[in-house]
Amino acid sequence: MTPDYQSIVQAVIDMDVRIVQTAGNGPHKITFPDGRSMLSMLKAAGIIVIHKCMAVRHAISAEKAGVDCISLGAYEYGGHTGDDEVTHWVSQPTAARKLKVPFLVAGATSVGSQLAAALAMGASGVEIGTGFMCTQECPIKQSMKDRIAAPETDERSTILLLRSVKNTGRFYKNELTKEVVKIESEAPGDFGKLATLMTGKRNYSSFHESGDPDDSAWTCGMAAGMISTIPTCREFMETMVAEAVQVIQQQSQHLVKAPGLSSRL
Repeated sequence: MTPDYQSIVQAVIDMDVRIVQTAGNGPHKITFPDGRSMLSMLKAAGIIVIHKCMAVRHAISAEKAGVDCISLGAYEYGGHTGDDEVTHWVSQPTAARKLKVPFLVAGATSVGSQLAAALAMGASGVEIGTGFMCTQECPIKQSMKDRIAAPETDERSTILLLRSVKNTGRFYKNELTKEVVKIESEAPGDFGKLATLMTGKRNYSSFHESGDPDDSAWTCGMAAGMISTIPTCREFMETMVAEAVQVIQQQSQHLVKAPGLSSRL
């Protein structure tokens, strides 16, 4: 059943929410019985609208429609990645050349050097999912956090699923997701054979009930490979920003000291 989006938007307005992120169909494409779109309703209330995209071409369309900011994911993203297989290394500087609105690097980010790189590529900041999952305040089971921060979790610990049904997403690699891969290879395009393994109920149980990280296909970014502790949100953010500042300062000094380069800067 389609949610009553207009009532949801009205509740957001009534609660004086100042920033809203949308995903999937552009908010200008979701129209209500009174003729207004989701985007026009949010904008009329003075709300900043960030739209999540997985391709620069979609970001350009969202910008033309009137959103205020883009959250730009790419191949490394934890969750639905789109089907283009373009990495941040290419999509972010491309976006910087083509977009006029601010954009955020979304996904696969958990350390300060990445924040520095995002700024260097033209982004206004980063959007983080897996990193905040692995903080003390996050209300998921400790066992899930422990799995993300475990020594055996590295940059190879995620896997792409559902490509055969054109809904590609990145998930933590476990025995269940390996079974999904096997089924997809044997019966490509048949989601019915995958449905019992890919239910939201299984995800909810892993995160909030059983805490079993091996009993569901749960989304996880490649940034998990760089996470080894479970800090508070404040500690996580302060560490990331401090490292980004240090990287920027150090690299600026290297550039200035490079023989024959300082005269051309």
